[in-house]
Amino acid sequence: MSNVERIENLKQVALKIEPDFTKLAQIHGAVNWLQEFSFAMQILNGNDFLQGVAIGDQNGFINAIKNVAAIGVTLNPIRRLAYLIPRKGKICLDISYLGHIHLAVEAGAILWAKAELVYEKDTYTNNGVNERPWHRFNPFQKPEERGKITGCYVLAKYPNGEYSLTEMVIEDIYDIRSRSDSWKAHEEKGKSTPWMTDESEMIKKTVVRRAYKSWPLVDARHRERLDVAAAISGDSEPLLIEASPVEDDEFTKGVADLRALNAKLGKDEPYLVDYLTRLHKRTIKAVEDQTQIELDKSLAMLTQIAANPPKKLPKGKNENAR
Repeated sequence: MSNVERIENLKQVALKIEPDFTKLAQIHGAVNWLQEFSFAMQILNGNDFLQGVAIGDQNGFINAIKNVAAIGVTLNPIRRLAYLIPRKGKICLDISYLGHIHLAVEAGAILWAKAELVYEKDTYTNNGVNERPWHRFNPFQKPEERGKITGCYVLAKYPNGEYSLTEMVIEDIYDIRSRSDSWKAHEEKGKSTPWMTDESEMIKKTVVRRAYKSWPLVDARHRERLDVAAAISGDSEPLLIEASPVEDDEFTKGVADLRALNAKLGKDEPYLVDYLTRLHKRTIKAVEDQTQIELDKSLAMLTQIAANPPKKLPKGKNENAR
């Protein structure tokens, strides 16, 4: 089959899913069929190997294009948010670290985030909670002139103006790398892996995915997009990291303690939710919507109020409406 025939074949396969693509994309309106179809054909036309994989795995090709619609992340090569890649003889949609940040910003979980590598000749200082770190280096030096990579950090800013900092030393990142399928295939059979061809991107992606667990939960519509992105984007640590039973127990106990403090103050659940929304400066629809950091802050505030209750507590917006 010639190059032209393969492209025409894949074009006809893709055209059949236009109705499904459009239906999925309507949920968020972030991508449209004509543009993404054009980008997909452009990518395949420039990569003979990827064409062959797509021809041999047409169901995978269909699912990859549908995932573009479900997640709402463009294949536009200029933006570098997502790619069609071969993996284990199949064609897959892969989300870059920039893509994960883009989705979190669109979801309203963060205002922005940046991932930076730290090298042994850099000067890096963690300045504590809710403070930007100091990272000083010569931006005109080549990476190899700055020494070996010692770690990576992701700095994000929340809608309430606070900062979130996630740091990982290179040994922990490489430990995650060693568990990835592509790295195992590289060590066992000498196969190519993005950890060799695009190491810096993979390091940043690993830490961005780790950082995600500390970013606020978002509404169901956007959360589903992030969950799909997590499910289909492999070769790194899972984006949605499941907490250990101890961590789950601690969070559940914290939520119960918060409700008990609220009841002690004579307030109901709607009041508490409204209070949390004002405290964290973002929309909270349920007590469980808080991150662990937010829950700790809420407990500290309500514990202080309960210990020295004011003569008259301010009314919540739900109470004013009664």
